[in-house]
Amino acid sequence: MKYILIITFLFSFILSSKATSQIQDILLMNNDTFFLYNSPFAQKSYLLERDANFINNRILTTTNKRGYVAFWELIDNEIYCDILLSKIR
Repeated sequence: MKYILIITFLFSFILSSKATSQIQDILLMNNDTFFLYNSPFAQKSYLLERDANFINNRILTTTNKRGYVAFWELIDNEIYCDILLSKIR
């Protein structure tokens, strides 16, 4: 009986737990604003890794595990990173 109560408690905790949503990157396209759930930097992480100072000093939070928010703009079918915001220690 003791194990059944423990398993029931753990199972109910797992079902009721929630995760913090992540801050999305922002894409500006034709005067419209879109939120990106997948960052273009996710596929090209080496672009950020070149700047060791940025990687080592950014502040990570539960709402922003990447430590930055990027603002992207689509110009002539090409995507450009306009702004890269981060809190630095």
